[in-house]
Amino acid sequence: MPHSLDQLLPSLQSLGAWSYWIIGLGSMLEAFFLTGVIVPGTLAVDAAGILAQRGFLNIFDLFWFVAIGSILGGELSYWAGRWGSLRIFAHFDPGRSRAFRRAQDLFARRGGLALVLGRLLGPVAGFVPLAAAIAGMTPRRFRVWNVIGAAPYALIHLSLGYFFGDIFARIGPAATRIALFAGAAAAILAVLAYMVVRIERNLPSLLSIAGAYVEALGQLGPVQDWRGRHPRLAGFLTRRLDRGQFLGLPATLIGLAFGYVFLIYLGSVFDFLMAAPIVQADKNIAALMHVFRNPLLIRLAAYVTAFGIWQSVTLVLVAAVASLWLRGRGPLAVGLLTAVAGNVVAVALLKLAFHRARPEFAYFVESSNSFPSGHAAISVACYGMLAYIGWRTRLLGPIMAALLALLAAFLIGLSRLYLIEHYLSDVLNGYLVGAMWLLIGVSVAEWLQTRAEVADAAPPGHAGQVAKGQPAGAPRRWLAPGIWAVALVGCLWVSATYHKALTPPIAPQQIATVTDLPGFFAATGAPGRIDSIDGTPQAPINLILVAAGRDALGRALKAAGYVPTSPATLSSILGAALAEATGKPDPRAPPMPAFWGATPNAMAYVAPGQVPGAEADAGMRHLLRIWPTHWRDAGGRRIFVATASFDDAQPWEAAERMSARTDRDRDALIRALSRAGQLEKTEQAPLPKQDRSLRGHWQSDGAAAVLILR
Repeated sequence: MPHSLDQLLPSLQSLGAWSYWIIGLGSMLEAFFLTGVIVPGTLAVDAAGILAQRGFLNIFDLFWFVAIGSILGGELSYWAGRWGSLRIFAHFDPGRSRAFRRAQDLFARRGGLALVLGRLLGPVAGFVPLAAAIAGMTPRRFRVWNVIGAAPYALIHLSLGYFFGDIFARIGPAATRIALFAGAAAAILAVLAYMVVRIERNLPSLLSIAGAYVEALGQLGPVQDWRGRHPRLAGFLTRRLDRGQFLGLPATLIGLAFGYVFLIYLGSVFDFLMAAPIVQADKNIAALMHVFRNPLLIRLAAYVTAFGIWQSVTLVLVAAVASLWLRGRGPLAVGLLTAVAGNVVAVALLKLAFHRARPEFAYFVESSNSFPSGHAAISVACYGMLAYIGWRTRLLGPIMAALLALLAAFLIGLSRLYLIEHYLSDVLNGYLVGAMWLLIGVSVAEWLQTRAEVADAAPPGHAGQVAKGQPAGAPRRWLAPGIWAVALVGCLWVSATYHKALTPPIAPQQIATVTDLPGFFAATGAPGRIDSIDGTPQAPINLILVAAGRDALGRALKAAGYVPTSPATLSSILGAALAEATGKPDPRAPPMPAFWGATPNAMAYVAPGQVPGAEADAGMRHLLRIWPTHWRDAGGRRIFVATASFDDAQPWEAAERMSARTDRDRDALIRALSRAGQLEKTEQAPLPKQDRSLRGHWQSDGAAAVLILR
């Protein structure tokens, strides 16, 4: 069916959906030569086509945003070439960039048509407008070709994404969850690898352009006048920025980084000692991990965490030091030993100083204290130093080295959290300790390397000359790979056989009877509010539900029109995030957990439709969070506590925004249960005094409704 004109033009609704603006921004950054080699804007456009096929975005609105973004990016590149070529290219030869050479060649052969073809050639896209500006193309002619080239770019890539979206929709129902998860992981890794290759390939050119800008800035008249008035300060700053010696720019950057990390470390220690919100969140996160435990994920976490124990670290350390010594890279070996040894000693002393107990939900039995995490610290100090050595020995590029170091630290730290061997603040503090020793190790390695180079450059017989380490000869070239192979096999064996004594399961709470339901909070000492994951008060407990059991409670809520939210799985959370990002929130999406006495809610229901008196907001929903308790009433029926609230359902935030008028949703549930004939009796239980006084967080009559269900 042909589309009408109003369907083809961008809708006014799309102007308020930020997902369209993000896609358009990605298209613009892809077309600008300074960011096009880093930002994967084309991949974002392809992904937008997939979302359009799934119904999350409108394909015609996307076309306008992508095309206009591409036009604006091309204009930026063109005018940067027109206004900056004389000054910048006096200090930088753009011919050193492979993408720019290809763009110049394409423009020389195709003229204005290159602005159409170049948009389909990845990083070349941003350099074609630059080449057009340098070649003297007039602004008017450029603008015509720039607009013409944006339409095929948007059409082709959105159509490509739409095509793949259709394929995924067809194979999705036939694929298992494991296959879908593996496919998504492979796609993410492929995108990361693509970005790393692009950045590493074009980073030298970008750094050269940045250096040209700095050099051109230094030659401006006001800057020259300032240097003449302050020669000593200018000389000091010049020496600090000298890239030719370690005590220049390298030492300056390392010193600044160490100072910054040390200040953050002091802040984390202060937070721990003063029980700041991050420390208050520790028990909530541990409880949440305990709820989402899975045997397969526990096994995977144990495999990963084994790479942070002393056996694995020792194997890696011995292999690295031996390989470096054979290659004559003694300074790097000393730097690695300094980082690891200093880190181990520092962590041991800090554990003794803070003496924090391990989490009660820990999977394995650990004998040492909890703060800071030794695994997190060694993941940065050791594996970060190995990544740095890989870059210094030219085995890895700088971006790949940084990516591998971050990945190792993230996975080992995550494994400690999932196994609940550490609190979140333990892991973060361990990262900071390891980062400081990583910087110390790098400093030692670079300082020794500088001394060795100075000594090597000294004349024969000079007093300061030291013996130079000899690189491995041909008969010994196989030793380093052999040592690493043995170490890798050893680490895999340690990981595969890693097992420790398991923490005994926590004994369930004894069932207790509450005879005075209106005095529930006074009799039990239970808290009268729920908190977010960071310990911030969110809402009062405004319902006490008494039913024969979970099934009976579920039947009563179903009769009242309440439906359970989707289970909190990776698929449902990602789906909810996509729905929210594209302006179509899913009312049954899994909510962010709330905590009652450090226990996450076990059940969540959503009310369909609009509660009378509630403000109309498409991004909010009426939620009922429920916590089972170990208390029973005099008749043996089970007691549940609950909070009915009006929430902003955003699955990526630590806490959902709740309406302060909590009594309104409580009363709406009472009316719904009464209409469905599910209520036997209704009473009121006053909240604890400290929770009634929290008027700044919510508006309430200070009581929870006690609902005894039929």
